Amino acid sequence: MTSMRKSDPERAARLETRACGYISEYGASFPGDAVRGILGDSEEDAVAFEDFANEAACPALDPATGLCEVYDARPMTCRVFGPPVRQNAEDDDAAAYSVCELCFTEASAETIAACAMTVPVAEEEALLGELQAAQQEVAGAMSGDTIVAYCLIGPALLPQ
Repeated sequence: MTSMRKSDPERAARLETRACGYISEYGASFPGDAVRGILGDSEEDAVAFEDFANEAACPALDPATGLCEVYDARPMTCRVFGPPVRQNAEDDDAAAYSVCELCFTEASAETIAACAMTVPVAEEEALLGELQAAQQEVAGAMSGDTIVAYCLIGPALLPQ
């Protein structure tokens, strides 16, 4: 976000506004440190995260276009929850694909298979590095897993 704030401040501001709105709406039920955005590591936190904000749109998505305003190529998490990802390379039936429960609700097995994607591992590792750098910018010395909304806001915008 630091480079985006310099190169495209209007887009950065839109992202921060949506992220702050997301945190304002869902932060009270965040399973972990909702002030810094670090997910908890207990079994209870893991269970709570399974149901956390499942119906909420990612704050990185432009509501007008449905496109990610952060990446030209979507991160792995987005790919996993969007297009079908083959779970078993040897299996070609519909059960071999993992799809988001909000997508493909009426799609046939053939349609799902036609939308399947191959995971570009090298690109994913580069994007993960960017996300970790953003997390460090927001969380400071703390480390741990977080969610997109906390990566999109600057430390000054974190809830107190």
